[in-house]
Amino acid sequence: MQNELLKFNGVLKIKNKDTVHLSSNNIKSNNQIISIETHNDHRVALSLAPLSLLGFNLKIDNQNVINKSYPNFFNDLSKFGVLIK
Repeated sequence: MQNELLKFNGVLKIKNKDTVHLSSNNIKSNNQIISIETHNDHRVALSLAPLSLLGFNLKIDNQNVINKSYPNFFNDLSKFGVLIK
């Protein structure tokens, strides 16, 4: 998650096994495509895809990884106006 959040100027600090702190440094959409690596983990795709609602253009690798827990996720996300290609 740390590596992927850096793409949005987000900084994730792990305090201990139960606590993390997320801060941002001017998170702004600039119309460039941000490529998200899921690392074969459905949680990465599910947690970062909604950033498209803030105007980010995302390219999520291995989108099928979400089939493990929420196969209709991208269909449901499109109901909020997110363009899925």
